[in-house]
Amino acid sequence: MKAAKWIIVGVIVIAIIMAGVAAKRHWFPAVKDAWFHFDLKDFRSAPVGLTIVRPTHFPLSLSRGVNGDVANGVRRVMGRNITLQQLMAIAYECSASRVIVPAGTPTNRFDFLITFPTGKAPDTLKQEIQKQLGYVGEMKTQETEVLDLKVVTANSPGLVVSDAAEKPGVRFVNGFLNFKHMTMGVIAQEVEGMLNQPVVDKSGLTQSYDYSIAWTGRMQRMVREQNVTRERIDQILSGWGLGLEEDTETVNMLVVEKKGR
Repeated sequence: MKAAKWIIVGVIVIAIIMAGVAAKRHWFPAVKDAWFHFDLKDFRSAPVGLTIVRPTHFPLSLSRGVNGDVANGVRRVMGRNITLQQLMAIAYECSASRVIVPAGTPTNRFDFLITFPTGKAPDTLKQEIQKQLGYVGEMKTQETEVLDLKVVTANSPGLVVSDAAEKPGVRFVNGFLNFKHMTMGVIAQEVEGMLNQPVVDKSGLTQSYDYSIAWTGRMQRMVREQNVTRERIDQILSGWGLGLEEDTETVNMLVVEKKGR
């Protein structure tokens, strides 16, 4: 009888363990590398409610960067093989060029994924970074080297004043990205992201403008992976009658510190 009793107890324990494993798989699905692909089908298969920060699983891949998508009421933001500066910039909603990490910080790269119902992004990415890596950030004003965006050639044909009734937007047509009703602040922000250096708009241009840029697959990868050269940026800006000038400014920077986890 005692043997039979212990067999029954053993069966019950095994059943409880199996139920726990099944529940974990249901509520905490295994992280799939496919969720970190730039292919939208794989990317969109990531369920809602995820916040993942991990050492990169793609250290040798040239396909790296950040991707975002909104579909069926769910927003997904993913980073693959990115730096700590990029990771902190996404979490604190600033430019990676305005992130200062502590001296001696390891140069490890990371993957991250956050999925949530459309609307304001939750603070879970900040929380997960502190939990996993111990880093927190605070915005502070600091004097730093910047690039001033200035007018080089007035009334350039590549930069057309928008119609007042026109709405902001971007369209891909015949190999070109056509930007409509954009301010100089938008251009400064995009250049800053590509060059990974703070850019300050000193063009003095206050209207909204239309302009375009040749957009090949190679150019798209270069932008996503932050491999666009200063020479290439200068060529693009020249077509719009604009240029960059080195300067020093006091600007807001995200200062990162290592805290206890």
